[in-house]
Amino acid sequence: MSGRMMTRSSLSHHHPHHHNIIPPTLWLVLLMILSICNSLPIRLEFDDEDMLDLTYPFNNQTVYYPTMEQLGFTFQLGTVFRGLNKQQHYYSAYWFQAAEHGGTHVDAPSHNQINGTSVDRLPLGQLIGPVIVLDISQKAKRNVDYLITVEDLQQWEEKHGKMPKGGILLICSGWGQKWPNRNALFGTKNFPDDTSFHFPGLAPPAAKWLIKHRSLKAVGTDGPSVDSGPNQRQLPVHQLFSAAHVFIIEFVANVEKLPTVGATVIGLPMKIEGGSAAPLRLIGVNWRQRPTGGVTVDAEEEEEGGEGEEGRKNIASGVGSRRKHPSLNTSASSRPRPSSNVTATVVTRPTAAPMPRKISQKLKIPNNRAVINLRWNSGLPLFIIFPFLSLRLFRYAQL
Repeated sequence: MSGRMMTRSSLSHHHPHHHNIIPPTLWLVLLMILSICNSLPIRLEFDDEDMLDLTYPFNNQTVYYPTMEQLGFTFQLGTVFRGLNKQQHYYSAYWFQAAEHGGTHVDAPSHNQINGTSVDRLPLGQLIGPVIVLDISQKAKRNVDYLITVEDLQQWEEKHGKMPKGGILLICSGWGQKWPNRNALFGTKNFPDDTSFHFPGLAPPAAKWLIKHRSLKAVGTDGPSVDSGPNQRQLPVHQLFSAAHVFIIEFVANVEKLPTVGATVIGLPMKIEGGSAAPLRLIGVNWRQRPTGGVTVDAEEEEEGGEGEEGRKNIASGVGSRRKHPSLNTSASSRPRPSSNVTATVVTRPTAAPMPRKISQKLKIPNNRAVINLRWNSGLPLFIIFPFLSLRLFRYAQL
C-alpha cells in the first residue's frame, strides 16, 4: 500500500503538470469543431453598387426563339384584378404566359439530350461561380458569323491565366447592343426564318476543348445562341454541352460591363418541373478575384476618389484587372456614403495557385445592403490529420 502511494507521489513529483493535461477525448472534440467551422458558410454583405443586373426584363418586347414566336408563345401579362376590393383595400394580381426559350434564360441538358437533366433538377450552385468574359466584339464586327476557336481560348489564358475550375464563361460579342431588335439580333431581314440567321458562336472544336480541358459549370452569350447563326439547324455546340452537363445561358444582358476576370455570377432559374429551359435571374457581383481563381476583397476606400492603396497595388500588378464602366465600383465619390463599418473575414480556397488562407478587410456596408451566404472550403480538412494528432496527443497524455 505504501509502495503504491510512494509511486503515485513520485509520479506527481516528476510530472507536476500531470493533472493539467487536457484529455485526448477533449482534444478530439475541439478538433472536430474546428473541422466543422473550416467549411461553414461565410456571410458576405455588399451594397447595390457591387451588383450588376445581367437579366433583361420580361415584357412585350422580349425576344423568343423563332419557333416560339411563330406559335404565339411569347410573353404575355394579363390582369386578374387591379383596384379597390370590397374592403376598399388596393389589390393587384396578374397572370402571365411565356415560352421557356426567350429573354435571359438557361438551357438545361434535357434541351438536347433524351435523358438529360431538366431545369428543375439543376444543382443550386450550378450557376454560381467566377465569371470569365471572352470579348470577341471586334472580330464579330468584321465577321458576323465568327466562330470562336481553340486558339482564341488559349490566347485568352495566355493573357489572363487559366480559366478557374467551376467558372462560368460569358461571350461578349457586342450583340447586347442590338436588344430587342429581332432582325438585328438574328442577323436577318426575314425573321423568323432560321435558314438566314447570321450571328457569332463557338466552333465545335472549341466547345470540345472546353469540355475536355476545363471544368466549367456553364457557358453563356449576349447573343441568341452559343451556336452561330448558320449552325442553328444542327446545333452542334448545344449537343456537346448538353451531353457534358454544361448548362447554356443565352441573351445575357450587360456582359460588356463585366470585368474580364474578377466578378462572380449568381443565377437562379424558374423551377419548371421537367422543363428544358427557364427564365433566369442572373446578377454579377463585383468582387476582385485573382485570375487563378482565389478571392480577394477590395481594400478600404479613401474618402475622396480612388480605390484604396491595396486596390491600386492590385491593379498595378494585374490582379483583378477589369474594364472600367460606370455601373461597377468606379470610385468612392460615386457611391452612397456608408452608414456603418464592419470587419469581414473571408476564408478562401484558390482553385489554381496558393494564396493566403484568410483575407481580412474592412468593408463599408450601407443600410440598403444585400446578404448572401456562400460556402467556401478552405485549407486542409482537419479530419485528414485526426489520426496523427490523436496519436501524438495520446502519447503526450500518457507521460
